[in-house]
Order: sequence, then C-alpha cells, then structure tokens
Amino acid sequence: MLSQIHRRPEHLNHVATPACNRGFLVGISLNGGHKRNIFSGKGTIGKRFETDLIYIRDFSEDYRADLFGNFDFGSSLALKMNSTARESAD
Repeated sequence: MLSQIHRRPEHLNHVATPACNRGFLVGISLNGGHKRNIFSGKGTIGKRFETDLIYIRDFSEDYRADLFGNFDFGSSLALKMNSTARESAD
C-alpha cells in the first residue's frame, strides 16, 4: 500500500491512499488541534481531531483527505487489524 502525502503552504497536506485488503486502522490522536476534510464520493466530510480522539478507517475504501493544522504522523498511535485478527477475537 502506498500513501502519498503532498505538502502545501499554510500547514495543508493532501493524503491519498488506494483501497486494499489490509483490514482496518484504529488510531488515537495524541495531539489535538488539527482537522481533516475527507473526500467521500461526491461529498466532503470535515473532522476536527482533539487529543485522545479514537478513529477507525476501513482500508477497503479509497481514502483522500486534506489535513490542516499541526497533525504529525509521528505523534499518533495506530493499530492495523486485518480480517484474520478480527475472526480470532470472536
């Protein structure tokens, strides 16, 4: 899976990740104060990320978003779960 991050002025980054069969991403935002505009179909969903926010993303869907603010991939905690891990947890 390749994620592309395109840096833009004023703390704006564009992230694009193609769909794959890697399961889910469960993340915890360790630093607050950033937001994302997530592009889904023909619409855009605005999300504000605060400290300790938990988020889940399904890797089977294309992901495109603009990130604003002080988001740092190094200051978030992420757990990737594939379908095998989900089935063994049941």
